[in-house]
Amino acid sequence: MRLFIALAASLLPVSAATIYNNGTPNAMGGVTFSHFRVVDDFALASNATVTGLRFWTFNNAFTIADLTWAIYAENTGLPGAVVQSGSATNVVAIAEINNIQRREISVNFALSAGDYFIEFHAASALTVEGPFLSSWAFTADNTTDRYRQGDLTAVPTIETGSPDSGTRHAAFQLDGTFDSEVPEPSSVALAALGFSALWCKRSSRLARIRRG
Repeated sequence: MRLFIALAASLLPVSAATIYNNGTPNAMGGVTFSHFRVVDDFALASNATVTGLRFWTFNNAFTIADLTWAIYAENTGLPGAVVQSGSATNVVAIAEINNIQRREISVNFALSAGDYFIEFHAASALTVEGPFLSSWAFTADNTTDRYRQGDLTAVPTIETGSPDSGTRHAAFQLDGTFDSEVPEPSSVALAALGFSALWCKRSSRLARIRRG
């Protein structure tokens, strides 16, 4: 029985973890993502299910009444087609340290392995200027291209911008699971059924031995 429980437990889905980390804030300020549109790039080595988006704001502890986000396929160094998008309301500051606030929203979508751009915009739509000045916090230098900033009329986004010089990147993380970590539901069901049949057969055999 213990063997059956251990094998069944090993097939349970892996809990969500950080699958991409662009860095945490470096307390060096931020880029306005309410009066402009801002993207930063990221890459996934494997297919994944994304369950959470996390980012940091700088010097604006108030609740973001309307937040719009989008993920774009990479197209020769610029954002291409939209592959995922959504919105959230009343995005609160979960924690604040030195004028930096962490924000999180729950999502649920699949992304294939590849290169992408992510955009957060502190307004009700990507092409609308936010009611309050909001800044997406900077993080330390890393190996990816730097963020891009453009006007609100850019289509699909940020085409008029250029990579920022220096060590500026936007602070964000993606939570979820890589597909290789999560068994298919059908596989789990078949395995559980097989283990159950083996256990029943073993129990029946032991019962016959005891009767004999």
